This record gives sequence, C-alpha cells and structure tokens, in this order.
Amino acid sequence: MKWNELNLGLTVRIVEGHDSGFGGRCGEIVSIGTFEGYSKRIGAMIDIGEPLLMVIEPEALEEASKVLIGIRMGRV
Repeated sequence: MKWNELNLGLTVRIVEGHDSGFGGRCGEIVSIGTFEGYSKRIGAMIDIGEPLLMVIEPEALEEASKVLIGIRMGRV
C-alpha cells in the first residue's frame, strides 16, 4: 500500500515473509504516523488480535476484507 491509502479502521494483511515474523496476519489500523523506539519509524500501528500492537511500514501492507480478518481472528 501507499502512505496515502492508510486509514484508521482499515483492515489490512501483512505481506507473507515480513521480517517481523507476522507475515500473513490480518489486523485493523489503529494509528498512523511516526513511532519512536521501534525499528520502523514510520508506518501504521495494527491490532492483530495479540497482546501487542505491530508497527508496519505501508509497503508491507495490503487491504483485507473484514470477513477475512474475522475468520483469521476467530470472530466469524
């Protein structure tokens, strides 16, 4: 994705093989901006249904449907 395509609440998927180890996981964007104290300084903070929030650069995200995220997080 591109920076200007990021929106709060958008459901996204982290691309397979991402160096975070969470490639293929889906989540919802909860914040967008510059994050200090993390290896990636600019990106989107994503809730992936774990007890942590991921900061992922826009290039490593792709839009996902709400149905897909519900299935992956056990909500559907």
